[in-house]
Amino acid sequence: FLVMCQGGGRGGTEKMAALSLSRPRTRRRLLASTLSLLALSVLCLSLLPVVAAGQPEAVSSETGAAEDVPEPAPAVAEPAPEPVKDAPAETKEGTDAPPAELPQSSEEAVDMTMVSGVIATVVIGLIGACYLFGGEKKRVFKGDAVFLLGECDSGKTALLFHLRDNVKGDAIPRTHTSMQYNETQVELRGDEAEGKIVRVIDFPGHARLRPVLFDILEDCAAVIFVIDSCTFANQAKNISSFMLDLLTSTPMLKHCTSMLVLCNKTDALPDDMAGVSPKIKIKQRLEKEIDTLRKTRAESLDDIGNTLRVELEIAGDVFKWTDAPVEVEFADSSTYLAETQAATSFLAKL
Repeated sequence: FLVMCQGGGRGGTEKMAALSLSRPRTRRRLLASTLSLLALSVLCLSLLPVVAAGQPEAVSSETGAAEDVPEPAPAVAEPAPEPVKDAPAETKEGTDAPPAELPQSSEEAVDMTMVSGVIATVVIGLIGACYLFGGEKKRVFKGDAVFLLGECDSGKTALLFHLRDNVKGDAIPRTHTSMQYNETQVELRGDEAEGKIVRVIDFPGHARLRPVLFDILEDCAAVIFVIDSCTFANQAKNISSFMLDLLTSTPMLKHCTSMLVLCNKTDALPDDMAGVSPKIKIKQRLEKEIDTLRKTRAESLDDIGNTLRVELEIAGDVFKWTDAPVEVEFADSSTYLAETQAATSFLAKL
């Protein structure tokens, strides 16, 4: 119930995000909900004796019918007792016995059970409230980070190593798919912004980690979206969906003003694409895919009441990159050959 109240009202991806166990906030909500149900169960169990004490005992015979109770005989008036003269009280030693302890009444036992149950309920409820409203402090976003985003194996981390450590070719450390994002400081080189420090967040490309990404996108000032030019044809739909999520994300649009789409790995293009600029074909294909996906989502009931999405407004009937809420640039790139001037210039303008 708590998860639905605090995570409801979201459609599509955000509904899945509200239930994702990879989010610490959601885990606290689930634990608080469990403790709340436990407290309710304890309270109900503590009230059972009260309900049972208020029910009359059933009297049954062997035949299942109530036994006949004989009517009481008419009372006979007895003569009033004669007044007894005062007699000396017996003072013999050993004749006075201590008063016997009265057995605890059923009402007192029921009251004690109910009080214990209420105390246990309050304690468990307070623990649940601490888990729900306590825990991690809300992160304060500065809105000055550059996010490296894209699908898995697109070359995001290799680009980060090149920008930070000025390595290229085989000197770039081998990378593997990670489940956590990397945050580091990058000092730019070159005439455009010599010595400028930029905070960069390299986020993994796993789709199931997207809820975590959208939780921290408010910290985003700009996006470098890295695409593997060699495998783009097979990933065009997934990339388009990811981009549309970004372009309609309220947290991201709070501080983000620009996006660079980096068409990477131009050094590994197949022979049939040799000498062709990948950014032109990728830009055109993404426009068509995003427009189709935009229309599909507009007709879907999943986006009704979604407070974390904004509608992608366009000037005409078909989406163009000029309709994007942020400035979008496309550039070819090869991290292996250190052809990343577009990324350096993009960061220098921030």
